Amino acid sequence: MKKAIIITISIIILLLIYVFFLKSTLTITPKPSPANITIDKKLFENSDKASIKLGSGKHKLKIEKEGYENYESTIKLGFLENKNINIDLKPTNETQDKQDIERISKQFTEVWFTYKSQTDKDYLEKIKPFMTKNFYEGTYYVNTKRPQDFKGQVPLNSLASTAEIIDYSGNKSLVNITVESNEPTTSKSYSQKAIITLIKENNNWLVDYLKPVL
Repeated sequence: MKKAIIITISIIILLLIYVFFLKSTLTITPKPSPANITIDKKLFENSDKASIKLGSGKHKLKIEKEGYENYESTIKLGFLENKNINIDLKPTNETQDKQDIERISKQFTEVWFTYKSQTDKDYLEKIKPFMTKNFYEGTYYVNTKRPQDFKGQVPLNSLASTAEIIDYSGNKSLVNITVESNEPTTSKSYSQKAIITLIKENNNWLVDYLKPVL
């Protein structure tokens, strides 16, 4: 009788050790972060990562972040396994559009406001891929008053510091952009601002107009 009791108590102790101490560890890191991470029914709100002790077996994972598609998966953990998983979240179409718009706006204006010892032909070859055909061929010289000859131009280095989307409709966007410029030969530096119009053609965002802000 005593032996049976001892065996029963030992089994209970082993089960308690297994349930409360012998667990696997799951660590989830979403990119970008922070995000809302739910593992089974445990919510890690607005977190850069989530780490939790779990029993072996299958566990449900859900990650939510504004501007990105929800991520759902079932993760299997082995006994005493330590598993680290990085999850790349997929942006929604609108989020991807806005990321592309900001990137292209910065790249375009950095070329636009940078002068070196280039010829007009060199400059046009660099700037053309960013522009719509109408802007490049029709309004390029008239509306922007861009000089066609760079001889004698003071060298100017430019870096886009901000790109703020002020209007977005899915196939057209307006961007307020600020460019920090400096003249390496004179040590002068100043900010230049412009509003850029971009339109979507064949799934690519192209600059259709640039208006300097004085």
